[in-house]
Amino acid sequence: MNFSQLGRDIGISTPTAQKWLAVLKATYQWIELPALSANPVKNISQKPKGCLADTGLACALLRISSPEALPGHPAFGAVFESGCVAELLKQVQALPLQPAAWHYRQHSGAEVDVVFELDGRLTPVEIKAASAVGPRDLLSLRRFMDLHHKHCRTGLLLYAGDKPLRLAADILALPFDLRLDD
Repeated sequence: MNFSQLGRDIGISTPTAQKWLAVLKATYQWIELPALSANPVKNISQKPKGCLADTGLACALLRISSPEALPGHPAFGAVFESGCVAELLKQVQALPLQPAAWHYRQHSGAEVDVVFELDGRLTPVEIKAASAVGPRDLLSLRRFMDLHHKHCRTGLLLYAGDKPLRLAADILALPFDLRLDD
């Protein structure tokens, strides 16, 4: 988060932007995922990734008036990703031992939206706001899994489609709203 840029964008000072974000964090409206790096020092120095936990609030701030208007909006992908991240983090709260949650970004631009870590094993999750997915959608996930192959579990791609798919031997695509009790 670049507080100076945020302040300029919405017409407030940097300290005010920092205070407002602190309020959003304290009220669980802002989710931050720390950066994952093999180097613990880089984990601390790299910027976290943040999103609004409440997609309804995000849509109101973006002046999106209805669910029907959302898919055509330029921020649809970001809102979809924020909703999925919030739901994933909510779901893992039901586990007896919650995994750590990270995000991953390389300087080359490859990024994985969420990486869960439990018992030294990583589960990378990529999120796509598309109703169909293909090989191009796996590039960042595959790059991450190849780099961390000794520690990776199956990779997941959450998407807006309606069928679970096996995209590779070690990568599954799952609908974001999949219900296991159906």
